[in-house]
Amino acid sequence: MRTLISLCCVFALVGCAEKPTPELAEVVVAEPAPQPVAFDAGGLKIGDPLTEQWAYSHCPSKDKGDPDIRCPDYIKTADGNIVIWFQFSHNKLAGVTLEFESSCFDSLVASYSEKFGVPPHNRSTEPVTTHLGAKYENQSATWHTLNGDFVLKKYGATVTEGIGVLASDEMAEFTARTQKANQDALKGKL
Repeated sequence: MRTLISLCCVFALVGCAEKPTPELAEVVVAEPAPQPVAFDAGGLKIGDPLTEQWAYSHCPSKDKGDPDIRCPDYIKTADGNIVIWFQFSHNKLAGVTLEFESSCFDSLVASYSEKFGVPPHNRSTEPVTTHLGAKYENQSATWHTLNGDFVLKKYGATVTEGIGVLASDEMAEFTARTQKANQDALKGKL
């Protein structure tokens, strides 16, 4: 938003001006930062505990009792298939990842815009080239949430698969802890 402010009473320094000479200066007023939206998935918010009922309906039975568990939810739409992965750390929801057919991207953006009550806070495109040399424009939609940025990308590892990630502090902590455990496990085997 640009606002013009009239600066009156600017006097000439040489000689005496009989009347003030108004000068106009352009002042750029910053847009207010968008308000973060509340993110929930499957009725859970980041930090919510894993309940036995929720685990029973979403999580593999082989992982019952594991404090660090990853549970899928499968959705079939007219545009394609979507998998929502719920990552729990210390029995609390730490993050959410979506894997979807890239044909679902526009529907997901529309659905999350409706769910959050606002369009994405940021939209961007970037060129991508496949290993065979085909060129595409990857689209991204980002919402700022109370727990971190939620980003949808039309193309993930391939141009047929999209990805969505909620980058929360809890998920970053879980990822760092998991990577360290994997490195420690490799030390004894290499």
